Amino acid sequence: MSIKERKRTLRRSANDAIAALTTAERRARDEVICEALRALDAYRNAEQVLAYWPLSDEVDLRTLLFAAVDSGKGVFLPVTRDGAITFHR
Repeated sequence: MSIKERKRTLRRSANDAIAALTTAERRARDEVICEALRALDAYRNAEQVLAYWPLSDEVDLRTLLFAAVDSGKGVFLPVTRDGAITFHR
C-alpha cells in the first residue's frame, strides 16, 4: 500500500471514529484538547495565537480562542481569498 493510500485509509478511519461520537462526547474531548493547549508554556507565554475557526468535523477550539481574547492575546484566523491565505485578528 502506498503512502497516499495509507493516508487516505487513516483519514477515513479517523472521520468514521469522529462521526461515531455523540455530541456530548465530542464536546468533552474538545474541552480536554483546549485545556491541554492552555497548559502549554508556548500558549501561556504567547502574546499572539494563530488558530482556525472550526468546521463541523474539526476540534472545536472556540473556548480556547475566547479565553485567549479575554486574557489580552491577539488571536489571528486564516482567510482564504483568490487562492491566497491571509491572517486576520
